[in-house]
Parts: sequence; C-alpha cells; structure tokens
Amino acid sequence: MAFISGGGLGKYLDEKKSRVAEIHTIIMLAGLTMQVPVLAEVEILLVPNLISYLGCGFLIWGWILGRRVFINRKRILPF
Repeated sequence: MAFISGGGLGKYLDEKKSRVAEIHTIIMLAGLTMQVPVLAEVEILLVPNLISYLGCGFLIWGWILGRRVFINRKRILPF
C-alpha cells in the first residue's frame, strides 16, 4: 500500500532508494509465494515446477535489488 500511495518506507532520505526497497520487498514476497504450489503437490507436475523455478528467479532478482539498497561494507560480491 505504501508503494501505491507513494508514501515510501520512511527509513531513507532518498526517494529512489525507498522505491527500490519497496520493489525489492514486493519481488521477494512474490518469489516466496510462487514456491507454495510445489510444497503442496503430491506428484510431479510440470506447471507448478515451472512456477517454482520462476519464483526462484524472482527471489534472486529481489535479493540483488536488496543488495543495491541495503549497503553492506563487508560484502565481496560486485552487486
């Protein structure tokens, strides 16, 4: 709701970082939600597995966005 209203997270002075942090949160939650169909299946089905792999991609993408917003001075990775 804060993303739609433009209110931001309120922790950051820079509006761009605040928006990227909100997008990071939304993408991470979407990726986690896409993991649920695989957890509930009894047999191996193609569509839930494809959705799960897409969700893993969303999780990685959200993680990279989070690394750009939440600065960690000790990190080794370039992104």
